[in-house]
Amino acid sequence: MTDERKVSADVQKALPTAVILDRDYRNARGRYVALLLVTARELRDIHSPAVCLPGSGWQTRSDELVAQDGFRITARVMAARDAPFHVWFWYPSVPFPEPTHPLVRRLYRWRLTAPGTYRPDTLADLSSSLMVRVITPDRPGALDDVRSFVHTLEPVLRDLTARPGAVPHGPLQGHDERRSLREPQRGR
Repeated sequence: MTDERKVSADVQKALPTAVILDRDYRNARGRYVALLLVTARELRDIHSPAVCLPGSGWQTRSDELVAQDGFRITARVMAARDAPFHVWFWYPSVPFPEPTHPLVRRLYRWRLTAPGTYRPDTLADLSSSLMVRVITPDRPGALDDVRSFVHTLEPVLRDLTARPGAVPHGPLQGHDERRSLREPQRGR
């Protein structure tokens, strides 16, 4: 079962070039994983959960980088109102067009290569125009649910990022996610 949330007018106004998909995927046992995809034509409209969630009162309880299915994922346990959640986020490779203004292009290139300036757990990868966030309540089996969901999501993201023009004009546009994002399967 899939429940989709509408983006509020305030959020869309704050992130005018962003296309946001925000859904809960529930399995037959009623457990859910919340998926958020954010893509944008302007880099300023790609926000990091490492900044946005603490700014909304979330507290980080644990933090690690995980490599899974070819992605480098920031995997955290964060709490909102003392309720813990697994929060995973990453930036699949969807390049922004390089800026045309010479000064902006030099700053952009410097930002991508300057030592110590890029940390995937705190800033959006400036070479990507897609942010993926997965959240589920921290309960027994939740980590397996997240890993399985990310594994199931991987081919969808690969397909999405491989199609010319699919990003940033509309995540999952023309893709049947009901077929691809089934209930997380054990043992993967």
